[in-house]
Amino acid sequence: MEQMRINPVDQVFIDYESETISPYVYTFRPVVYEDGNAYCCILGPDREAGVFGSGTTPKDAMEDWEKHVQELIASPKKNSSTAQFIIDNLKRFLR
Repeated sequence: MEQMRINPVDQVFIDYESETISPYVYTFRPVVYEDGNAYCCILGPDREAGVFGSGTTPKDAMEDWEKHVQELIASPKKNSSTAQFIIDNLKRFLR
């Protein structure tokens, strides 16, 4: 699966091993980055083809992203490589 390239200067460090990280974020390790006054969280090639979340803090962005992952699982997008990647790997990776 292709991942959107984010300028390293804009990326936010996330401790994916932290006990407070959700199983979805731990498993799929989406990129979190700063965009102006907002924080964004993405897995996939771009906002339209991937799973995207945003918020006023990195935690808010990851929570919004997770909400969209759950929506995607409930109603997968057809011909979406990101959706297929998540669904195919969900059982194998979730802790």
